[in-house]
Amino acid sequence: MVFVSEPMISLEDINPLFWSALNLKLFVVNNRASLLPNIWGLCRVDLSPIIIANSSEQISVSITLDNQLVNVCAVYAKTCYLQRRNLWGFGFPSRISSEDFRNFSDSSNLIHLLTRDSEFTWTNRRRGVRLTKKRLDRSLYNDNWLEVWNQVACCTLPRVASDHNPLLFSATNDNARRISQFSFHRMWLNHSDCSRVVAESWRNEVYGCPMFILSQKLKNLKSVLKDWNKNIFGDVHLRVQNALANVDQIQNQISAVGPSSQLLDDEADAQQSLLLALKIEEDFWREKTRLNWHNLGDRNTSFFHKVTKIKHVSKSLTLLKEGDHFLTNNDEITSHVLNYFTNLFASSNIISNNGLVQSMIPKLVSAGDNLMLSSIPSDAEIKSAVFSMNGDGALDPDGFGGCFYQHFWDVVHKDVCNSVRQFFTQG
Repeated sequence: MVFVSEPMISLEDINPLFWSALNLKLFVVNNRASLLPNIWGLCRVDLSPIIIANSSEQISVSITLDNQLVNVCAVYAKTCYLQRRNLWGFGFPSRISSEDFRNFSDSSNLIHLLTRDSEFTWTNRRRGVRLTKKRLDRSLYNDNWLEVWNQVACCTLPRVASDHNPLLFSATNDNARRISQFSFHRMWLNHSDCSRVVAESWRNEVYGCPMFILSQKLKNLKSVLKDWNKNIFGDVHLRVQNALANVDQIQNQISAVGPSSQLLDDEADAQQSLLLALKIEEDFWREKTRLNWHNLGDRNTSFFHKVTKIKHVSKSLTLLKEGDHFLTNNDEITSHVLNYFTNLFASSNIISNNGLVQSMIPKLVSAGDNLMLSSIPSDAEIKSAVFSMNGDGALDPDGFGGCFYQHFWDVVHKDVCNSVRQFFTQG
């Protein structure tokens, strides 16, 4: 389905055979009374959209896609913010014109989809200091799209004769099984058995250079933690359900037979187990969303769940441009990326020193500074660097983040320090 805004020509100027050649049909235009329509709706000839609403600034239709009935709205708002205020449904003036639209999208629980490629979708096409660029075009969707499609994306297409970039919105279901990447979870630290598992795995001897020893111990620990998570730690959401059911069962028993010392002790223990399970689930969603502004004590797991789903459905690579050709098939994209990097890393790398760096960059580092910068770091310096990391920050390629090294420093510090020193001495 295609919506064209501000076509700048009359419908009568286009031969109907032009649409047929593209396997498209014009099914609706917006209602602007005596003015020419400035929103055209086109779709494949085999589709039959149903018009829900039609006005001077929007066209709303319903259509069945992938056996799901969905609503689609194409909006081309008036350029004057006073004239478009009725479109967003707010009668009170805002300090800035964009607040009307933001209030509308927030109150409607709409999600602003990240637009890939061009950061700005409109330009005045001028040069120098008179050049202006803005993000005027965007795609929005609601929670229901997340329930139906596991891949949602929006990207810009090149501007040709317009001052706007066309937007390409896609929603698909990719049922291909993905290999999950290992991640060390902070929630594991709440389990009393986690320290034992890490310590026992780390004590296993590994022979080789320090950097190999560290990488191999992390690799071995990764395998051990995967099994431990599956067989011992268990499903965090099921743990909450079971803990809640246990509290409910004990409280029902107290209501039925009356309180006793044993039942009250059992209820207190069950409440503690439930609080621990909720804390673990909270840590799980916090890690999934990577929200470092999260307020402690706020267990709004539905919010975390939504943010996680948004990141999941919008991070997939659904379209790749190769020259003038667009790749949309997963196998084609995979093959193209693999071939590109295979050829890139297989090509010869001829480097010659032309003295450009030495001639262009002044010598600002003194001999003393150079000695300090190139000296081998001490254990205290390495520890200081490790503990200055954001424990909830991005994980390294092995799947271990700052919280792992900080929490188990007494266990891993020797191998980490030896590995860092080898890097500084041998590179």
